[in-house]
Amino acid sequence: MKHLTWGLMCLVCGAAAGCDGPTTAKVILTVALNARGFSSVDDTVPTGWSGTLGSPAEVRRRPAVQMLVSALEEIDRLPHEAGEAQDDLRARLAAAIDRVAAATTRIGRQADASKLLVRQAREAHAVALDWAATRAPGEFTRRRDAYCQATLAGPWDSQDLETRAVQRMVDGILLAPELPGDLPEVLALHAAMFPRHAMNVEIYSALAERQVGVGQVLAGLRLAREGVEACAEHADVGRLEQRLQQLYRDHPGEVGVPMNFRGPTLDANRLTLSDLQGSPVLVVFWSTADQDSQAFLQRCHRLAEHFSLTGVELVGVSLRGSQSELNVWQEENGIHFPNLYAADESQVDFNNPIARFYRVSEVPQFFLLDQEGIVVARGSNDLGVIEHQLRRWSMPSRID
Repeated sequence: MKHLTWGLMCLVCGAAAGCDGPTTAKVILTVALNARGFSSVDDTVPTGWSGTLGSPAEVRRRPAVQMLVSALEEIDRLPHEAGEAQDDLRARLAAAIDRVAAATTRIGRQADASKLLVRQAREAHAVALDWAATRAPGEFTRRRDAYCQATLAGPWDSQDLETRAVQRMVDGILLAPELPGDLPEVLALHAAMFPRHAMNVEIYSALAERQVGVGQVLAGLRLAREGVEACAEHADVGRLEQRLQQLYRDHPGEVGVPMNFRGPTLDANRLTLSDLQGSPVLVVFWSTADQDSQAFLQRCHRLAEHFSLTGVELVGVSLRGSQSELNVWQEENGIHFPNLYAADESQVDFNNPIARFYRVSEVPQFFLLDQEGIVVARGSNDLGVIEHQLRRWSMPSRID
């Protein structure tokens, strides 16, 4: 209790001394950790901790959370003084607040949303109303005060809300023996509510390292990547970005890692895989010496044609066959797509440098990339996985 009282004193004194939000938040975070016997965020891994966030396919992305984060970011960017355009500013604020309210309601109705996420969404609604009130006092001030009394059971108090939010990060996440399944969304929402707090980077970094430390590399990758995206505008994410790049180098071809390579194609050009970003890409390693991989490649071609509305691009990497032999194979089978091959005879089969780098040890082997060039699935001779993901991409998104 003594530590927490001191933390509140630091908060009040910091505000009185004109300390900025990030500095004050760092004080709160440090005090909250000290009160629980930890010297820094990096020391917070609980004994026996085994939390996991699952794979991207298992983590449901709530459009309502995305809507809420987007609306908060929009309000944060609006000017505080609009001059003659005050009416336009109020209209834009009102539209953004309507989206915040709709998103908050939807999150609250979702049975699988954690209590932490629901509480945070309601507080984000209050924060949005406060931001609107600082830009256009009057109506939004009244709405903020009424909302806080009705939903948060008390008057608006930015410092108290900030303190409670940090304590939730410490007790509900950093020191929790089990993580909520919607942790990425909880963190994204927290970063949107307090965009200028230096502690955001520390929290993302600590949780990413924790996931990697217990073998959940995919979850660690995702948290590090989302931390960079969420915090880059207002904080120094250099250390987190360096760690992310190191993880990429340590885990080439793994789900959650970007894939990129360059090589000669059968039409005498050179293909750089990253040039195809903006469309899903299906990379298939195959060989003319293996009948199964040839059949699999043909089925992948038909699948890509069937889901052409997704924009999926098929790219082959042939581990055997000269340029002329591969051109004959394509003509005989009536299929054409970018196909890389090894021009050097010493680099055939699994000596192919691309295959070696991505640890391909059998054919067929596929890697399915999303529009950003990140591997979302990989495997061998399993069309079902590919079809499932392409079908998901072909379905229109919805607001839940």
